[in-house]
Amino acid sequence: MKILKCTDTIKLTIDPKIEGESEGSFSVIVKPLSVTEKIDISSKVKIVKGEEIPDNQMQALLCVKYCVKDVLGVTNHDDTPYKVEFCEDGTLTDSSADDIISLLSDTALLAPVVLAANRSLSNIKGVEVQVNPKS
Repeated sequence: MKILKCTDTIKLTIDPKIEGESEGSFSVIVKPLSVTEKIDISSKVKIVKGEEIPDNQMQALLCVKYCVKDVLGVTNHDDTPYKVEFCEDGTLTDSSADDIISLLSDTALLAPVVLAANRSLSNIKGVEVQVNPKS
């Protein structure tokens, strides 16, 4: 049996042909979530009609902040390479998290990122997956 550690990295590459994109592919580098991070994410709930339910948007945002470590093949509007920015604790800044959430949501890659962060690699479809890719 193989195990993914929190120090491993997973490279997810979207195939633009599958998503109907005209531009080239891009990749997201993620790391698996720790138990502490999973607990923090799952604690994000909201009250709707007196009932406590998961706050899916906040959970997705925290998952991205904790697990995304880089994006490759993405440029800013002026064609300069996009750079991910981090806080001192190693999580994405709010600004970078916002950028990444928008990018992933626009390309249907948000679900594979969440699956990879939760070590569910066998459930990822339509995306190339590499564990600990060589740089």
